[in-house]
Amino acid sequence: MTSVAKAKRCKGVYSVFLRGMALIFAIVFLLLGILGFIPAITPNHALFNFFTVGILLNIFYILIGLLALSASGSIMYARLFFKFFGVIFAAIAIWGFAMNGELWLVHTTISDSFFYLLASIIALYLGFTSKLPRSYPH
Repeated sequence: MTSVAKAKRCKGVYSVFLRGMALIFAIVFLLLGILGFIPAITPNHALFNFFTVGILLNIFYILIGLLALSASGSIMYARLFFKFFGVIFAAIAIWGFAMNGELWLVHTTISDSFFYLLASIIALYLGFTSKLPRSYPH
């Protein structure tokens, strides 16, 4: 196998991985958003007694899930999604820690802030360590 063929193979594998991770983000956030609207699962406005739920947070999660789903179609858009929302999640996490959960219109708990911190670390890693595929000479 030539080096060009190896490079193309690695590029394809990483492209599938990054797009798959965007799809996983989409599924997780869509589930969080949809399950947040089901009263039987959210007693005391807490999903699984862990995540704070509210109409604005549920809509936010669903929008992020839909954007991640649309970004999973292309490596370029997946990379851009992870960069943008990694920064957004990091800002929300820092703001949540600093303001003790009072995020303007919504209230979050410390577990929500840690979730946003974890999501931002994963997203920033995927967004900034990925490389766009290059065209190789045939």
